Amino acid sequence: MQRQNKDSSFNHHGPLQKNAHCAAEQKRRDAIKDGLVQLAKLVQQNHCEEDFKASKAQILQQAITCVNVLVEEEGHRTREIEDLEKHLTVLKMIQGSYEDLAKSVHVCHKNEINDEMKFAVFKYLMALLWESFNLTVIITDFSCLTSTVIAWIQVHCKPDILKSNLVKSIRSVLGFS
Repeated sequence: MQRQNKDSSFNHHGPLQKNAHCAAEQKRRDAIKDGLVQLAKLVQQNHCEEDFKASKAQILQQAITCVNVLVEEEGHRTREIEDLEKHLTVLKMIQGSYEDLAKSVHVCHKNEINDEMKFAVFKYLMALLWESFNLTVIITDFSCLTSTVIAWIQVHCKPDILKSNLVKSIRSVLGFS
């Protein structure tokens, strides 16, 4: 008799537990389905594919591809930011050197450097850079152009070389060389 009580109590709670489990499982499946629908929409937006019906595996594979592309783009942007920060540092060093030299010339000559002198220094500096650029950079095709420009920048746009060329430019314009 006691066994029947256990069975009847099990049967009494069994369907409730089963229904609760089924409802929770259905909720989980619906959440996965909704997530896949949203992911499919994102993938379609990024690939401009209208009326694209894909399997779950295809949706996930395209999502992985999209994420990989985004990660790669982020890496490119990070490297670009680092390069720009380096160039900014170089420009700040050049500016500091120019200002220091301008101050020393100002003290020596008690004259203010006018815009014509600044422009003459700029022209001389650009002529020096152009000379090295023209001798180094090959423009037969885009691949050669990009690789030789990058090589030129790495060699001829180092802070110490730019500073040296700037000093040479200023000295030449001021007649010290």
